[in-house]
Amino acid sequence: MMNTAIKSNYLLINQKSIHYLEMGQSNPVSLLFLHGASFNAKTWEDLGTLALMAEKGYRAVAIDLPGFGESAAIDDADKARFLIKLMAELKLVKPIIVSPSMSGRFSLPLLINHPDKLRGFVPIAPVGIPNFEAQLRGITVPTLAFWGDNDKLVPVAWADRLCKAMPNAEKRILKQAGHACYMRKTSEFHEYLLKFVARNHMNKTQLKSLLSLSNRLHKQKYPMLAIIGIIVLSLLLNNGGCVENMLFPTSPSTCEVLKIYDGDTMTLQCGGQSEKTKVRLYCIDTPEMKQKPWGIQARDHLRAITGKTVNLVEIDKDRYGRTVGEVYSGEVNLNLAQVETGKAAVYDAYCKKPEYKAAEKPAQEAQLGIWSKPGLHQTPWEWRKQQRK
Repeated sequence: MMNTAIKSNYLLINQKSIHYLEMGQSNPVSLLFLHGASFNAKTWEDLGTLALMAEKGYRAVAIDLPGFGESAAIDDADKARFLIKLMAELKLVKPIIVSPSMSGRFSLPLLINHPDKLRGFVPIAPVGIPNFEAQLRGITVPTLAFWGDNDKLVPVAWADRLCKAMPNAEKRILKQAGHACYMRKTSEFHEYLLKFVARNHMNKTQLKSLLSLSNRLHKQKYPMLAIIGIIVLSLLLNNGGCVENMLFPTSPSTCEVLKIYDGDTMTLQCGGQSEKTKVRLYCIDTPEMKQKPWGIQARDHLRAITGKTVNLVEIDKDRYGRTVGEVYSGEVNLNLAQVETGKAAVYDAYCKKPEYKAAEKPAQEAQLGIWSKPGLHQTPWEWRKQQRK
């Protein structure tokens, strides 16, 4: 059975306590998650990243770097040596390291001095690239770099410099995202990360088995099956093993806004069709109009940030026949904007995207909108239950 329970543990390095979180069982492929200066190991738990990797059969470990979270500070200028010791203690053999922002001070020296210790490298706008650029040249470790297109701290141009230096590096620029782009665009980050991990896993293990099968089919006079097998393998490698995503992509529809009823429901006319489309905004729930003033505030805010035309990404149909989806006005995700401003709560029972919970937490801490005062306006679904009684 897959082990998806999270473990919180400590280990000693240089007689100092280092805290880490772990999910998943031993696997030829493991991931080591570092963090930026404003975050810690629990960030990866809150985003659902550790659970997702464990569900896919990988071993996922997130650490509190020295002096952060629950880890003690360590007087060791050799940050690469710290990671080598950590990996040895945790029995992480050639992990894929995921390294945002400040943690580049640890991961880049490791990559330069011990490339043989890594299966893959996933930098997320790491600091220090100009300092290490010359030493990075020619390193062939498979690398997937993430940047937000609105990053004000580490310029996107650094992604190009990184990819130019490293022959096996590729980049993913996440739209409408800043420095901590994986927090803003978590689903996209997870999708690309899983494909990267699957490619590297298959390259090392399943590739030999599939090629062996293809050779046997060819020898048994089934050349067409052998060719088909090679084609399927190629497609899987380039799509992270996700055939469903490859065959059934989701494309947005351009729609005219006809009416906004409340903070999470609107009527659209899409793609020149004569029929109207009633849309329920995915992942969120806003107070009902009778829950004054919260319902009115949520509706008015949605009206204020919605243009005359929007892009609809359909996700599902609800039991009332309404389209459930994400709606974008220009570059603004309206669903997420309602959560970020405290006009909506995350509808946990129907929300599968972790970026919504990540956006809700700051709104709660700042006591924005519905979070400024306790009550059932914070859980509209409970209010509706009471009304039905």
